[in-house]
Amino acid sequence: MGQQDIIILKRQELYAKVWETPMIKLCRLYNLSDNGLRKICKKMNIPTPYAGYWAIVQNGRKAKVIPLPVADSKTVLEYKVDPEKERTPMKIFSNLPEVKVSKDLMNPHPLIKNVILYKRDNKSIDPKFVIPLSFSKVLESRGMLLLNTLFYELEKRNCIITCNQSNFYGKIPTATKDGESVHFHLYEQTKAHKIEKPQFMDPRYEYTFLGLLQLKIEGYYWERVRMTYSEGAKRKMEDLLPAVINGIITALEYKKAWTLQQEEKRREEERIRTIRENEEKRKAEEKRKWELLQDMATQLNTYDSIQVFISKIRLNYINEISTNIKLGEWLNWAEQRNEKNNPIGSIAFLSKFGYK
Repeated sequence: MGQQDIIILKRQELYAKVWETPMIKLCRLYNLSDNGLRKICKKMNIPTPYAGYWAIVQNGRKAKVIPLPVADSKTVLEYKVDPEKERTPMKIFSNLPEVKVSKDLMNPHPLIKNVILYKRDNKSIDPKFVIPLSFSKVLESRGMLLLNTLFYELEKRNCIITCNQSNFYGKIPTATKDGESVHFHLYEQTKAHKIEKPQFMDPRYEYTFLGLLQLKIEGYYWERVRMTYSEGAKRKMEDLLPAVINGIITALEYKKAWTLQQEEKRREEERIRTIRENEEKRKAEEKRKWELLQDMATQLNTYDSIQVFISKIRLNYINEISTNIKLGEWLNWAEQRNEKNNPIGSIAFLSKFGYK
């Protein structure tokens, strides 16, 4: 992505725009979701319009605008937006076929078959492989038909469906493709009712089924995947199945892309680490060779000094050398011993510098 694609949001300017244009419209200018733009406003300590603000404005009345708080040391004054990273692309496949929900369970998916047999008290079914149903009796049959259809549709798209992930709801279905897994859960929405308890005791709740289904994709996908699909009076879960399948496949693709990105990041880090280590080794070797060269120069100076000293002895006692055996032996020893310390006495000294 080029530098021209990066959008720089300045605090004062964004504050003015937030109170002039509804968030749902303003976010499109930056290729963000309205929730993504709200998060940026929160980071920059920018107040956003309260509920009912735009209704007041549309009626021609003057609405109260919350002043921009004074910036402190922690306030973000400029925020760089990379639309490729910040946006919420709801990936929709234009060629996604219509999904028809089975009218019966004559051909149940193995996971659904396990549920049916387990409900019949079949002792051969391991409870570990049975999906707990989160439906009322009224919606249980419909929920199983939806799951059955969803499992088969995902398998048509090269997914492997298992049941091995635990969360608040217990074991939930898992779709696996190309080594990546996404967990999802279809359940009936509930409403919590607080149960009156004696004073100083923790509150307790009972839950009532609402007759409406909801599907949730578990995990976190940086707003790139729609995670919750809720049916209402006009739109049933049967109508949402294509979008659900799209969401699960998109989540799998996102996780795969994230894995590849992390692998590429690790490879790059390894490459940089190798370069750094090699550079450190090169510097260490360079230091060793330099210190060796200095030592050899010192040794050579010592060698030359001793050679001069021995030569002066020979010159000084030139007449006694032939008659004084001990003097002759000492001179021979001194020359041989000094020659051993000659750092350049042989071309083999190059091997010490790595030249072999």
